[in-house]
Amino acid sequence: PPSGGPIAPHRRVATLLATAATAVAIAVLVFALPRLGDGDDPQQPTSTEPQSPSAGGEEDPPTEPSGPLQLSWNTPHAVVQTVLGGSGKQALLDAVVTDDAVYAVGHGLDASDVLDDAAVWRSTDAREWTQVGTRSLAEPGDQRIIAATEFGPSIVAAGWDGADAAVWVSDDDGRRWTRSTSGGLGGSGTQLIRDLVPFGSRLIAIGASGSLGQQDAAAWVSRDGRHWERMAGAFAASGQQEMWKAHRVGGRVVAIGYTRELGTMDAAVWLLSDDAWTRVPATEFDETGTQIMLEV
Repeated sequence: PPSGGPIAPHRRVATLLATAATAVAIAVLVFALPRLGDGDDPQQPTSTEPQSPSAGGEEDPPTEPSGPLQLSWNTPHAVVQTVLGGSGKQALLDAVVTDDAVYAVGHGLDASDVLDDAAVWRSTDAREWTQVGTRSLAEPGDQRIIAATEFGPSIVAAGWDGADAAVWVSDDDGRRWTRSTSGGLGGSGTQLIRDLVPFGSRLIAIGASGSLGQQDAAAWVSRDGRHWERMAGAFAASGQQEMWKAHRVGGRVVAIGYTRELGTMDAAVWLLSDDAWTRVPATEFDETGTQIMLEV
């Protein structure tokens, strides 16, 4: 949860969930990389010429490779460990693969080493990384990017800023980012976006909204990535509910997460067909102990 709220028992669970989500996101980054090649066998290393990170950030983007993007799988992991770091902590929580590059999104400590700024790193070979969009992602308060996706000609990233859901959009291949000022992302309590999924001509964001410890699942919809509206549906129940991940399956969006409405934490599933959200009955997943769905 965003910093500054009261310490509650569910926070320990949220910390564990965030750790698991980070591990999942790193796996997403690794397994997404083969898409960047041009039909190469991932078992056969290819020669690459890594680019040096640009000192200018978003104002001086890295030079584009002259040929098809190639990747090598025989590079030691230690190479990546040194190029994404900085003072304090950094977190990678999702990745976007475009025709030209891979973007890792997350957050890192701001200049004061106290609060977090949203962060995006860009690479064309998975070995050399440049942090981009630094000026447009750094604002007062606590910002975190949890999810990102391509949507039409844009890359859209989402998470939260303080107590409000937040969305950033880039129209120049991830170098510069603009924060959405849509009023539909705010509200009473705390709003969190945890995933994004394109659904036809719309972009769906899922997460949670309300008082910490008593939040309901929540979903937002946009047709351009900048203007957002809250969606109605079967989100409210007793206790705490959160959507964590969503995926398009055929003509529906399947969102997963957890609910506490039956006492203990149980897995939960929501379905979006056309404009209507429904819930798989909570009793379908009612088991002894704690169950959480993190990926679909």
